[in-house]
Amino acid sequence: MEPRLKTNPRRLQQCRVNQQKYRAQAMAATERLEAQVKQLTLETARLEGRLQSIRTAVPPPSYGQRLATEYFSAFRFGSAVHSEAQAAYLRQALSPHFCFQGRGGLAMFLDHWRRYTTFFDAFYMACDDMDVVRARDTELVTCTGRLSLRITEVTMEHVFPHLLGNVGMVAKLLGQGIELPLVVRFAVEPDGVATLDKDIGFAAGFVALLGSAEETALVLDTAGIDGKVNISLTPPF
Repeated sequence: MEPRLKTNPRRLQQCRVNQQKYRAQAMAATERLEAQVKQLTLETARLEGRLQSIRTAVPPPSYGQRLATEYFSAFRFGSAVHSEAQAAYLRQALSPHFCFQGRGGLAMFLDHWRRYTTFFDAFYMACDDMDVVRARDTELVTCTGRLSLRITEVTMEHVFPHLLGNVGMVAKLLGQGIELPLVVRFAVEPDGVATLDKDIGFAAGFVALLGSAEETALVLDTAGIDGKVNISLTPPF
């Protein structure tokens, strides 16, 4: 029979002390976690209250703001012949007496963007800021943003044909992307968008691209773009 090992009393006492110490540490850690959970719960409730206050304080978008936002969403990639989103927007958003650029209606609007989409590549239009002024039953919504385009051989042929004999300028422009400042103004009445006007900063865009006011003047002097930034040449369709 093997002899029984005797446990050192001092070691037993030390084990008991260590166990009490570990229990105390575990209890303290648990209490700290419970306190943190309570604090996080209070902070979450406070933030939810602030969020609700913000939601209450910020009014929902107005009718005019919604129509302007939907316009940029529907036409951000230009005009598409079979776009359901664009067709739905035109049916629902435009007033029966809609006027585009102060001199035309829906047909002119569609032709305008069709020319841009046909003669330029990589069309992308975005709104960066929106301002609303209310005057009786009309909302005047002004959107500032940008129009991005890429210059192609079709662009040179139909928009800048006067440059085709200038080999150096054609080489500078062909294949280049250009970003143009854009301002779109909507007059929105209870029955929809009554007028839509826009300004496209071709001069600013070409100065940024070419780095020269003189070359910009050469590009735009007799370009196929009128004073209302409509592409005035007949498209091939």
